[in-house]
Amino acid sequence: MARLAGRLLFNVSYAALLLIAWEVLVRVFNVADYLLPRPSDVLRVLAAQSGLLSRHAVTTLVEIMTGFAIGSALGAALAVTIHLVEPLRRTLLPLLVALQSVPKVALAPLIIVWFGIGLSAKIIMVTFFCFFPVLMNMLGGLSRIEPTVLDLMGVLRARRWQTFRKVELPNALPALFDGLKIALPVAVIGAIVAEFTSAERGLGHLILVASNQIQTDMTFAALIVLTFMALLLFTAIALLERVSVPWSTAYRKGER
Repeated sequence: MARLAGRLLFNVSYAALLLIAWEVLVRVFNVADYLLPRPSDVLRVLAAQSGLLSRHAVTTLVEIMTGFAIGSALGAALAVTIHLVEPLRRTLLPLLVALQSVPKVALAPLIIVWFGIGLSAKIIMVTFFCFFPVLMNMLGGLSRIEPTVLDLMGVLRARRWQTFRKVELPNALPALFDGLKIALPVAVIGAIVAEFTSAERGLGHLILVASNQIQTDMTFAALIVLTFMALLLFTAIALLERVSVPWSTAYRKGER
C-alpha cells in the first residue's frame, strides 16, 4: 500500500510539473490559443462544459465497453474452440492471420455503409478491433504448456477435457488478461475512428467538430476526458487480473 501511494504521489507530482511547464511556456512565448491552449483554459472548458462532455463521454463509453465485451468474448471463445478442435485450427488459423493483417481503420467506411451510422455500427467496429488481440493472446497461452506437464496428465490418464480445465485454461488466463489489456486501448481507438467516420454523438464526434471550428481548448478537454476514461477501464482490468489470476501477478512481482 505504501509503495502504491508513493507511486501515485510521484505520478501526480510529475503531471503537475508538466502542466506548470506547459502553462509557463505558452505564456512566455505567447503561443496562439488555436495552436496550443493554456492548461488553465482547458481546465476552464472542462468545468464550464462538463455537462456536454459527460453526455458525449457516456456514448463513447457505451461503445467501448459493449464492443470490448463482445470482441473479447468472441476472441476467447474462438481461441478455445480452435485449440480443442485441431482440424478447425488448421482451417481457420491461416484465414484469421490474413484478416488480422487487414488495416482495421480502412474498414470503418464499409461498416458504416453496411450497418448505418447508429450505435450498432460503432459497437461492431470496436468489436472487430478487440477481437484479434484477445484471440491471438489466448491461443498463445493455451499452446504454451510445458511438455512434462502434459506427459504427467497422460500418466494420470486424464481426459482431454480434464487436461484443458486443470492445466491449459489456468495457464492461458495470464495471456488472456494480457490480450484484454492490449485490446482496451485498441477499443478506444476503434470507437474514435468510428465516430470520426460518421456520428452525431461521442467524444470522437466532439473532437472532430471542435477541431473544424478551431476550438483547440475543447479538443484538449475531450482528449483529457477520453484518456481519463481509458485509464479507469485499464485499472479495472488490472485489478480484475490481480483477483482472478493471483499467481500471475505474484510471479511478475517476483521478476521485478
